[in-house]
Amino acid sequence: MDIAKAIVQFLTKQGVSHVYTVPGESFLPLLCAFDGGDIAVINARHESAASMMAECSARITGNLGVCMVTRGPGMANAMAGLHCANQSQTPLLFLIGQVANDERGKGVFQEVDFAKHLKSVTKAVVEVTEKTDIIRQLHRITQLAVNGTPGPVAMAIPEDLFTAPVNEKYIKPVKRKKITANDNEYKILSQTINNAKRPIIIAGGGLWNDDLSQKLVALAERGNIPVAVEFRRQGIFPNAHPLYAGDLTFATNPLLKRAILESDLVILLGARLSDPSNICLGAGQLLGQNGQKIVQIYYDKSEFGRIYPNAQFIYSDIDGFLDNIIIENANNQWGQMVRAGYESWVHTIKFDDKLALSQGFIANVLRTTLPRDSIMTNGAGNYAIWMQRYFPFTNNTSQLAPISGTMGYGLPAAITAGLQCKDRRIICLAGDGCIQMVLAELAVVMQHALPICIIIFDNGRYGTIAMHQMNKFPNQNVGIDIENPNFAMVGQAYNIDSYRVTTNEEFLNIWQGLNPHKPAIIHCIIDKGEVKPC
Repeated sequence: MDIAKAIVQFLTKQGVSHVYTVPGESFLPLLCAFDGGDIAVINARHESAASMMAECSARITGNLGVCMVTRGPGMANAMAGLHCANQSQTPLLFLIGQVANDERGKGVFQEVDFAKHLKSVTKAVVEVTEKTDIIRQLHRITQLAVNGTPGPVAMAIPEDLFTAPVNEKYIKPVKRKKITANDNEYKILSQTINNAKRPIIIAGGGLWNDDLSQKLVALAERGNIPVAVEFRRQGIFPNAHPLYAGDLTFATNPLLKRAILESDLVILLGARLSDPSNICLGAGQLLGQNGQKIVQIYYDKSEFGRIYPNAQFIYSDIDGFLDNIIIENANNQWGQMVRAGYESWVHTIKFDDKLALSQGFIANVLRTTLPRDSIMTNGAGNYAIWMQRYFPFTNNTSQLAPISGTMGYGLPAAITAGLQCKDRRIICLAGDGCIQMVLAELAVVMQHALPICIIIFDNGRYGTIAMHQMNKFPNQNVGIDIENPNFAMVGQAYNIDSYRVTTNEEFLNIWQGLNPHKPAIIHCIIDKGEVKPC
């Protein structure tokens, strides 16, 4: 068995079902080794999209995401997805074809020092030089990707080594190591929770799945403990549950801020509570003041004390905490009080009915008509605020959005969901600036006939940046306006059912007539002044 086939066999044993790539000559033997196997090879049109697709694949499956790119420009183009994986705590394997061994260090065509370029956004970068070492190193960095705080790892393989024979010893699956605290720590923490009058859980991080979410629901119900979630982690806890408290974001419910600051015990469960979740509390408003106790349950010792040095730290996986905490006392009506604040925040979608087409109206249509297990994807921009505030997310894959705030993420994420979640309705939300960063990926939608609906919000500008520019430099308007194509005509060129709408009535009529089994684009012309919910 040669190295290329050994890599494919390793990924197969790891349970990988899809790899995402833009093909390059530097890893052709590896590309061809997938032929006839169980792993689907999905070719994107740009490496940044391929890397975001792979990152999203890991978030959907809880398994390793895999992206393959060529050296130099291919690696540089894919950096956006690596950064997404780094900030989302996503286990991503980044395989790069490198120049031949005897050409390294000579500045040959497309040569790059990958270790220097990728160090800041990966957990490990390996540039292989010995053919006997490749599968062992692959096994090692995969362990790094899935253990501790999950994240991306990269391996650069010289193009002349793929066909070399290999030792098969390390072709075996890698599993995450369980991390549990000692029984006494769980016992003391149980007493702390039971003694609290106003506890609140803030859940976050990248290790959640639906089984863990159900365990969290059961624990919250036993103690009547409200649960909030970190930025763009709304799928951790079912939003319709009476103990769901809301999410920490750039536009956090003021009543949730108050509840967090007034609680006597904050439990950070898998959460780091870094920016932007932390800044939601407001300037100068820090946790741990006025006798408030903070407990952080986390699976990576390097995080302890980094943001909240006054917190009590429990080195444990999420499931270790959920399986070992004993809740005896329900906390009066505290959970219901916090929930009431959330319900007042989301109950009615308010929008300016003087606008011909309102994002609030669109949000209301989606909220009231979509199946509850639908998947919503988005990139970065104010257009995402409406659905993040008002849509009732139900599970860990119902919200696929970039923790890193990466523009262009929504369409690659929707493509991955379309390929790997074929029994669910998938809606991609995109701004006019956002979609044009990945517009070529409509070809992937067409090639695979993916039944995703892409809703494009066109206000002719980079709306979020315009809002900040207006606040900070009120008399200036520089670099924010953009002229857009007719996205419906663009979609038609890709054989996608596409529509351009300018009024609420037009949107509703088009939406009601869509075939959910076919791809579609709805190009929405919206007002520049509608930057956030009323």
